[in-house]
Amino acid sequence: MEQRLLNWKLRWYRVLIPYVVESLAWIIVRPMLTFFIHMRVYGSANVRAAEKMAKHYNVGLIFAMNHTSELDVMFALPSVYPFSYSFPMFYVSRPNKAYQAGVVGWRRLIYGNWFLGLFGGHSLNMGSGNYAITLQKSVEILKKGHSVCIFPEGRISEDGKIAKIHGGLGFLAEETRAVIVPITVTGVWDITMREFFTRKRHVTLKYHEPVHASHFDTKEANPNIYKFISEAVTNHIKHGPQK
Repeated sequence: MEQRLLNWKLRWYRVLIPYVVESLAWIIVRPMLTFFIHMRVYGSANVRAAEKMAKHYNVGLIFAMNHTSELDVMFALPSVYPFSYSFPMFYVSRPNKAYQAGVVGWRRLIYGNWFLGLFGGHSLNMGSGNYAITLQKSVEILKKGHSVCIFPEGRISEDGKIAKIHGGLGFLAEETRAVIVPITVTGVWDITMREFFTRKRHVTLKYHEPVHASHFDTKEANPNIYKFISEAVTNHIKHGPQK
């Protein structure tokens, strides 16, 4: 398993396909979110600042978001414009078998690795106990100057509040020196399709000021440092959607 993962490369088609699919989806999804869930977006200028910072350091971008619903993958993109430095977006996801347990109906299709792959989804190598192996795909994507969306909690919150934070985000920040954009999404926890299409919800999306790994006073790379960085970034997310 480890050897197979180490041979994984970010081929041109793994960039082109999400670029095309996300470009088409952006045209449809942005107005759809605005109409059906009254989405308000704050901090778009922070995305532009993050892109400028990433260009300066010649690195990629990490978009770190709280995880409250199945719709969250759509909320990183509203202010990430097609043809911009941060486009397309790649998403960290669990392996296909991790989703299939307890997943029925159309969700089995949505959560299949091939479908998520169309939108830049790439699976973790779970169970290795080593971030360098677990997140090796994300590291390569970021080192090539692309954007990765990650949920520091690793799973959907059970009560709408930020759950236990893991060190994966911190590892990516230390390993790749990528620029981090914390994102807070509110108003979408436990949303149903009925609520979505009947326009019952009001969702707010906030892009916070970008953070670079150099902002953190870390003496050496270790699991404690990784978690420290993850929790520090998550503190930005907890601040909520103030303008």
